[in-house]
Amino acid sequence: MSAHATERGLPPDVDEGNPRDLVAWLVAELRPTPGRLGDSLRIVAMLLVVVTVGEVFRIPNIAVSAYIVLFLSGREAVSTVLTALIAGIAVVLAIFATIAVFMLSLSEPALRIPLMAALTYGAMFLSQASPLGPVFFAAGFIVAYGLTMGDVVLGLALQPATAGNAAQFALPEIVFISPPEALVHALLWLSLAVVLPVAVLIIANLLAGRDPAWVLRGALAERLATAALFCAGERAAERPLQAQAFEGTAGLRKLHHLAGLLHRDRHRPLWGVSLIAAIARLGLLLLAWFRVEGTARDPLVPAVGFCRAAERALRDGEFAAADPVVITATGSAQPLANAISRTLAAIRDGLTAPPERTSPRGKDAARSPRRLLVADAFSNPEYARFALKVTLAVMVCYFAENLANWPGIHTSVITCFYVALGTVGETLHKATLRIIGCLIGAGLGLGAILLLMPEMTDLGDLLLLLAPVTLLAA
Repeated sequence: MSAHATERGLPPDVDEGNPRDLVAWLVAELRPTPGRLGDSLRIVAMLLVVVTVGEVFRIPNIAVSAYIVLFLSGREAVSTVLTALIAGIAVVLAIFATIAVFMLSLSEPALRIPLMAALTYGAMFLSQASPLGPVFFAAGFIVAYGLTMGDVVLGLALQPATAGNAAQFALPEIVFISPPEALVHALLWLSLAVVLPVAVLIIANLLAGRDPAWVLRGALAERLATAALFCAGERAAERPLQAQAFEGTAGLRKLHHLAGLLHRDRHRPLWGVSLIAAIARLGLLLLAWFRVEGTARDPLVPAVGFCRAAERALRDGEFAAADPVVITATGSAQPLANAISRTLAAIRDGLTAPPERTSPRGKDAARSPRRLLVADAFSNPEYARFALKVTLAVMVCYFAENLANWPGIHTSVITCFYVALGTVGETLHKATLRIIGCLIGAGLGLGAILLLMPEMTDLGDLLLLLAPVTLLAA
C-alpha cells in the first residue's frame, strides 16, 4: 500500500441528512455570515411596520401578514421583490376565484367540496408543471385558506344576532350583515392582510435590500477561500468543500441572472457565467484530489496565493493579472494536477476578461418562446402525483376540521401546502421542523400571555415583545 493510501483515511461523508453531532452542526449553521445580521434586522423592521399598521387600522388576520413577511423574505432584493409581486398577483386572482366558488356553492353547499378539491388539484399541478409555479402555488393556498375561513364566517353570519342573550357590542359585527356580504368582507380583508406585507416587502427591499451581485461575489469568494484552505493543507476544509460541491451552481446562476435584471439599465459590470462554472469545477477537482491523494497536498501549495488573490478580487471588484499557476504531480495525480492548472487558468481569464454588461440570459434566450407549461407537463406522472398528494392532505384536514367542529385548527390546511415536497423524506423532514417550530412558538406565546401580557398596556409594549423573538427567528 502506498504512503498516500495510508494517509488518505476514510472518504468524506456524502449524506448530511443526519449529522453525528447535532450541537456542532447547529453551531456551524448559526455562525455569523456576511449579511445575515442586516437581513435579520430588515425582517424585524418590516414585521414591526406591518404589525403597527395592522393594529392602528384594525386590519384582521394581522398574524397572516406577519407570517408573509417571514415567508417571502429572501437573501437579496431582486428575488424578494419578484416573489412579493407574484404573491400579490396570485392573491388577487385567488380572491376572485374564491368569491366565484362561494357564488356557485352558497345555495348548494355540496358543490363546495368538489370545487375546493378541483381548484387545489389544478393549482398544485400547475405549481409543478408551469414556469409560473409560485403564482399557482400561492393562488391554490389562498383559495383553500379562503374557503376554510369562509366556513367560519358563514357560521358567524348565520347565527341569530339578538340582544336577548348577549350584548350587541359583545358580538362580532359580521353577524349583523347578510352571509354573502359577510363573505365578501372577510375575503377583502384577507386580501388587504396579504397586500400590506407585500407592499412593505417591496418598498423595504428596493430601499435597503441586498444587491444579488454582491451576494454572488460573496458566495464565489467563499468558495475560493475554502479552496485556498484545502490547498494549504487544512484538514477542516474537506467538509465545507464537499458541502459547496453538493450545493451546485444553480443558485449561483440564479443570482447572476437576478443581478443582470437589476443592473441592466445601470450598465454595471458583472462577472461572466464561465467564472461560476470554473470555480465550481475547481471545488470538484480538489475533492477528487482528496480521494486520490488524501492529505498529501504539497503540489497544491502554489494555488494558495492565487485563490486568495482571486478571493480578494471578487470582494473588492478588481483583479491584477497574475502569472499562470502550474500544478505538478507524479503518478495517478498528474491528470488531476493538469486539470486543476487549466481550471485556475480559466478562473484567471474569467477575472481579467471584460465584464458583461447585458442580461445574463443573452439575446437568444430573450427571443426564446415562453410557455405556460413545461414540455413534459402531461407525460411526467410526478406532477399529477404531487397534486393528488397535496389535495388528499388538504381535504382530509378540511373534513377533520368540520366533522370535529373545530374551526381553530384551520391552520392544518396551511401546513398541508407548506410541508408538501417531492419525496416522503423531504416532507417528513419539513413537517418535523414545522412541528418543532410551532411548539417553540406556542411555548413562547403562552409564556408571554401568562407573564407579560398583564403588564402590557399599549402597542409599544407589543412591539418590544415581538422584536427579540422575530430577530431570533429571522
